Amino acid sequence: MKQAKKFISILLATIMTLSVFAAMPMTVSAATATEGWGADPDDGIFYINNENDMLAFNVNAAANGNYKDKVVKLTADIDMQGIKWSAFQRFEGTLDGQGHSIKNLSYSQGSAVIGIFRYITDVTIKNISFINCTVNDTAKKGRVGIIAGGTPYQEAVSDVYFENVYVNGTITGGGTKQGGFVGGTQSSNTTYHFTNCVSDVTLTGKAASGFVGDVEIDTTVEMTDCVFLGNNMPELAVVSAFSGFTGADMRLERCISLGKPGAGSTPSYSYSGNFLYLDHENALKHGNEATIELIDCYTVYSQGNMIGVSVSASTTDTAYRGNGYDVTITYDGQKVYEHKDSEITTLSKENGTYAKCAEMNAAFRAIGTADGATLTAENFSKVCPALASSGKWAVTTETVEYAAGKNIVKILPASVAHMINAPIKEAPNATEYLQVRTTSAGYDIQFTGAVNVDDLNDYASVGFDVVVKIQDGATLMTETVKTQSVYTSIVADGADVSASTLGADYLNVLQIKGFKSGNVYEISILSFAEKADGTVVYDYNGALNVTVQNGALVD
Repeated sequence: MKQAKKFISILLATIMTLSVFAAMPMTVSAATATEGWGADPDDGIFYINNENDMLAFNVNAAANGNYKDKVVKLTADIDMQGIKWSAFQRFEGTLDGQGHSIKNLSYSQGSAVIGIFRYITDVTIKNISFINCTVNDTAKKGRVGIIAGGTPYQEAVSDVYFENVYVNGTITGGGTKQGGFVGGTQSSNTTYHFTNCVSDVTLTGKAASGFVGDVEIDTTVEMTDCVFLGNNMPELAVVSAFSGFTGADMRLERCISLGKPGAGSTPSYSYSGNFLYLDHENALKHGNEATIELIDCYTVYSQGNMIGVSVSASTTDTAYRGNGYDVTITYDGQKVYEHKDSEITTLSKENGTYAKCAEMNAAFRAIGTADGATLTAENFSKVCPALASSGKWAVTTETVEYAAGKNIVKILPASVAHMINAPIKEAPNATEYLQVRTTSAGYDIQFTGAVNVDDLNDYASVGFDVVVKIQDGATLMTETVKTQSVYTSIVADGADVSASTLGADYLNVLQIKGFKSGNVYEISILSFAEKADGTVVYDYNGALNVTVQNGALVD
């Protein structure tokens, strides 16, 4: 009999303290660029083994064609404390941190484009954390990002990819376009892809974002499973978690802002902790109707708008088309808001408050509001079901203070949590086995769950949230099944299976009967345990999702 297994992984993690410091004076250390550093003759890969190699990576960039179509890998954590970093003009290759970090890199310059890399083009940056890095815009006017200033102005650039990247640090200087990852997009027809990325940065500029400070009209941004954890200064005028100015297409799926709002901020603007800022006026001036898709996205409540919009009543341009954006907001597969500016045919000037802003904010889901659920470890699966069921997010043992006296549980993309050794809170149970029994009318299915608890007396019941659908069709079952019965062993495939064999304290069982031969079923099983005090703790690894046909699992 075919079995589906899903195990809780026990993480013995070391807590890493991530601190943000003010910019320190740069001093030249004894580190020098490694002589003769270059590609490995066997595999053609450039390896960074230490701080000297890091400098050589910079010094030899032009000689190696800015690493275009080449791969650079870190083999260790690189600490750049006290080591002078000069302008890295352009990077065009793949930087794979292999789970390692670049720490304490500090860079200061007064120019139009500033970052660890000034420009990035056609790049992939992945599996890397930038910890306690500081970039200082001394001219207070540039496009500034911790990783990169941006892409070259009006240059055709292929897609840019960030995968499993954690950025922690500070951008100083009062520039107008700051981004935790990238200061601003300037190239033509470029798509920025962010997957499993975390911004934990402090921003000090007048227009700033945790990810991209300024999204130009010829750019597309796609983000999946990303989170903003940072904070912004109270004097900021235009800031957001994901884009400081958005004048182009953006698609964000399973993204969340847990950022701190700036105390004393004026509610008429969009402030930290909020999600997105739409550059309404600029989009309209260029005759652009940008497409904004927000799918299963959340933000903590703050005193500004969750989605902010720039407007101006003084503009004389009469060729404005509606509001400038096609916007859709979707949760759990259901579209809750849609506005299509592209279907408006009457040209009109838009003055005052953006007409659709209030409607968008009403549809967007906040966590931590007076009338909404505050995100906790115990209710993560209920408050953010799409994030929990994706299996790509981890609930940590830490919290974020997002307002005075208010804390919210810190959740991270699981790949990043493991990479930075974030302490992960474990669920008490996970689905282990699926078994099928054929009947004359079709077949039945039995699920076995592993219950891991220190003291059974602390729990009132265990159970499963069950959803059964016909593939591409109707929902047949949506039920919560509880039981007070747990077992030290069960009969599985005709043999006794003990809980200890499965690495569990106890087992519980769920049976679903009446499956018909020929149909394709999609089944989602999310296990939980209810404590004696009423607290419900869900499987933070997410739901088990299987497809079944004719008594067998379908890959």
